[in-house]
Amino acid sequence: GREIMTRCEPIRDGAWLFTGVLNQYECEELQRLAVKRGMADYHSDERLRVMERAEMDAPEFAAIVWERIKTLIPQRVVVDGSHDARSIGLPADEEELHGVWRPLGLNPFLRVARYPGDGRGHFGPHRDGSYEKSLTERSLLTLNGYLADLPEGCGGRTRFLVDELELHNDEATGRFSIKDPHAVTHAVQPALGAAVVFYHGLMHDGEPLAAGAPPKWIFRFDIMYRREGAPPDALALTARRLDVEAENMERVEPMVSMELSRLALKLRDGRVTPEAAQARGAALLGRERLLDGVVDTDVWGPSGEDGAAAR
Repeated sequence: GREIMTRCEPIRDGAWLFTGVLNQYECEELQRLAVKRGMADYHSDERLRVMERAEMDAPEFAAIVWERIKTLIPQRVVVDGSHDARSIGLPADEEELHGVWRPLGLNPFLRVARYPGDGRGHFGPHRDGSYEKSLTERSLLTLNGYLADLPEGCGGRTRFLVDELELHNDEATGRFSIKDPHAVTHAVQPALGAAVVFYHGLMHDGEPLAAGAPPKWIFRFDIMYRREGAPPDALALTARRLDVEAENMERVEPMVSMELSRLALKLRDGRVTPEAAQARGAALLGRERLLDGVVDTDVWGPSGEDGAAAR
């Protein structure tokens, strides 16, 4: 394969500039692939964004990119409720996601976008969404790569913005934009084969392309992480409650008991959230909610063993 040297430098806390992610041949190949697949107008509010894009499953391509970046991305990410976690774009407010996360790979779902150029093409201020496979496997980082150079002064930079930004609808252009230039903390000029990598929650935009600007080509992957260690407390506690309730119901309502056990299993597999499991469990029991805490219950048995919670 064509040798390539991938490097990484910080842009700000929670964002990095990678160079040498793709070579020129790969960038051109991706553009061709996207055009062949069919670039569709991205039907959304034109005040927020104007672009065309193609979506595809690209596991081989994801594997190539992953090999080049995997040692350069954060190897241990702590998600907690701290100001630090929030300020770099981590999901600090979602308690069920708190814990230590380790990189897993790229989600193979690939998006390629083209901003038309010559005064058309922008993406207003926003935060990226994440891909959640389960409560212990999800994307934390965006990889936004550039498939072509954009000359200085053409616009089209990826701009990181102050967090508490109010959307401003620019009457003159009919675009959502930034009222105060000081809202931009850092800006990255698109360069072929480079990429910005950042936590999904960071506020950013795609600067409008200026008159005479060539098209801007980008691709996006999400970087997946897996949570370390035991499931979080909310999950473990709810699953435990469901087990106890199932045990309580075993002699009385065996079908309900079985449903509760299956629900606990789904919860532990990450196929349902603690909140949803609690609501479903309560409904199965014909109650407002599950009992709080783990309840000590008598176990059905000849010798009247100790309560279930002790095991």
